[in-house]
Amino acid sequence: MDNKVQKQEAQSQEVPNVLFKHLDAGGIKVLENLELMFSNPADFNDPFEFLPCLTPCNEESCGEERAYQAQKLVRHYGLNSFILSMTDKEHNVRMWDHYSDRHQGLMISLDFGGTLARYRGWVLPVKYTDQKRFGLLGESLEEDRAKIFEGIITHKGTDWGAESEYRWILPAQNCYFKTQPDEPDKAELRLLGDKFKAFLPIDSASILKVTLGYRSSQALLNTVLQIKKRRKATWMVTKVKLSLNTFKFEDDLIDKGC
Repeated sequence: MDNKVQKQEAQSQEVPNVLFKHLDAGGIKVLENLELMFSNPADFNDPFEFLPCLTPCNEESCGEERAYQAQKLVRHYGLNSFILSMTDKEHNVRMWDHYSDRHQGLMISLDFGGTLARYRGWVLPVKYTDQKRFGLLGESLEEDRAKIFEGIITHKGTDWGAESEYRWILPAQNCYFKTQPDEPDKAELRLLGDKFKAFLPIDSASILKVTLGYRSSQALLNTVLQIKKRRKATWMVTKVKLSLNTFKFEDDLIDKGC
C-alpha cells in the first residue's frame, strides 16, 4: 500500500459518518437541484486564510507587501481547488446565526457513512492554532506544494475553533464546464457574478435530515416538504426548538421520513 492510499485511509477514519452544512434560505436549491456548491479558497471570509508563515523574517523582508505577495501566491495555487465547509456540530447556536441567516435558513445532514462514503478521503478536519507553521509555496517542488497547501487550508486561528469545521476539497481536475459531457463524481463549473463555483451532483439519499432554523418561515418549511414529496425522498424533516432546561437547541420532528 503506497503512502497516498495510507494517508487517504487515515483521513477517512477521522471523518464522522454525518456532517452538517448550514445554508441560508436560498440554500433550498440544494434540495431542488440535488447538488452541493463548492467555493474557491480565494473567496473565503477569514483575512488570515491562506496566509503562510513568512520565514525568515526581519524588518526589511517583512511587511504588508510581502504578506500580500505570499497570500497571492497561495491563492493562485488555490485556484486549482474548490472547497465545501461543513461541521460535526449539529446545533451550534452561533453557526445557526452566522451561516443560516440569523436562524432563518436551514441545515442538511450529509451521509458520509453511506452514499457519500466514497468521498471520505477528500474530507479533511480543520485544526485550530494561533501559530502559522507553513513555508512559501514558491520555494517548494510541486509534490511538496500540494502538502504545504493542504496544511495551509486545514489550519485556522483558535477564534474559529467553535465551528469544528471539516473541509471537502474538490480538485479542479474533477470539474468540467457545461460544454463537456456529464461525468460521474465530477462537478460542473459555473460563473456566478464574477466568481467560479463548482456544483457536484448528489443522490437524494445522501441527505439524511433537513433541519429548519428557529426563525425560519412556514413558507420555507412548506417548500421543503413539497420538494421531499416530489422527489419521494427519505429525509427526516425537523425544526429547531429551544430547550426548556439548557442553552441548547433541540429538534422538533415534522416528518420522520422513511
